[in-house]
Amino acid sequence: WGVTDGIWYNYPSWSISAEWMLYLLFPVVLLVLRRGGAIALLALAALAMAALELLNETGHLPSWTRWTYEFGFLRAVPTFLIGAALCSCVGQSALIFRSLAWPAGFFLAAVAAMLLQSNDCIIIALFVLTIASATGAELAGARGVLTGPVMGRLGDCSYAVYMVHLLLGLALVQGIGGRLLHLRGSALDVYILACVVVLTGIAALVYQYLELPARRFFRHRAVARTNPAQTITTLPNAG
Repeated sequence: WGVTDGIWYNYPSWSISAEWMLYLLFPVVLLVLRRGGAIALLALAALAMAALELLNETGHLPSWTRWTYEFGFLRAVPTFLIGAALCSCVGQSALIFRSLAWPAGFFLAAVAAMLLQSNDCIIIALFVLTIASATGAELAGARGVLTGPVMGRLGDCSYAVYMVHLLLGLALVQGIGGRLLHLRGSALDVYILACVVVLTGIAALVYQYLELPARRFFRHRAVARTNPAQTITTLPNAG
């Protein structure tokens, strides 16, 4: 929120501050949605992105999509608004996108845009279309790799991957691979791919034995405050 002069330790965790700010703004999002619908949220997101782009173009601030400690929560506002808009009309997307070919195409286009170093707003728009089309296709009954149990499980542990990849990556790649084993070139590339598999496995364990128990614990406390007679055994599975 602009109260530190840098990022340190496990610095991907800067995004938690952005999430907290958006949770605080969520009542405003609901109010805009109730008054103006998804169109209003999308318009507000477009205005926010335009304002942030203008600050960058005029030289006042660096590219907003790379902010972290320096008011990084602002970069999350446009995409959060877009996500809320998509959620509000998720059923309608099934009428447009009925095949998983659509999200596959949009995703490949997004990857191509990143490789070509296109404008970040274009890349964001392509990922929005990827999410909307994937959701629509699944609601329309399309089945494929994206809807399989493997992708579902990877999705469950994706946040854990994000939170532990830096620390584990430094230990496995730089510590063991670079300094201990002295790997270089293609040997290091193969080792890094193996580390990705190990990292994903560790993240799955973090999800299963840390995230899920924590969710159940806090959910139980919340239920106990509103209904002391209800116990944790009556709660739905957090997964």
